[in-house]
Amino acid sequence: KPVEAFSKAKKSKDGLQHACKKCSNANNKNWYLDNTEHVAAKAAVWYLDNTERQAVNSKAWREANPKRAVELSKAWYSDNTERKLASNKVWALANPAHRAAVSGRGLAIRRSPNCMPDDYTVESCMPFYAEARCLTKETGVAHHVDHIISLKKGGMHHAANLQVLTASANQ
Repeated sequence: KPVEAFSKAKKSKDGLQHACKKCSNANNKNWYLDNTEHVAAKAAVWYLDNTERQAVNSKAWREANPKRAVELSKAWYSDNTERKLASNKVWALANPAHRAAVSGRGLAIRRSPNCMPDDYTVESCMPFYAEARCLTKETGVAHHVDHIISLKKGGMHHAANLQVLTASANQ
């Protein structure tokens, strides 16, 4: 085989790898296929040790390749729809106040598109939804999160403008 078919190796006498590039690639692929569990375990350990670095790298890649990132995300979702829906359901059951606050935000935006202040955070509204849920469970009487100043009258969807009321008082 011609010399160009071999990769360089500083430690060998002739300065070349013992196998050509094509054979080396085939050997590496076979090893990878024979050791997928080992490779996955090693990758998992690296990921746990480098979560922040991985997050930065992933964000940089997504920003540099927005179209490809969307394509991959859509492809993954279409291949894993049931898995994602099951994961979402588990998360929603474990985080009812967060889910309710996100739903409340969506409902408020549909009712009044300009009702969201610049400093809004879901976390600031979650205690109201948690309290409404808790009171409903404790008393058996439905409780709602209500806007003190109505969205129709220019009120904002913000923690300072929220209160928990019984469903009958919120009519």
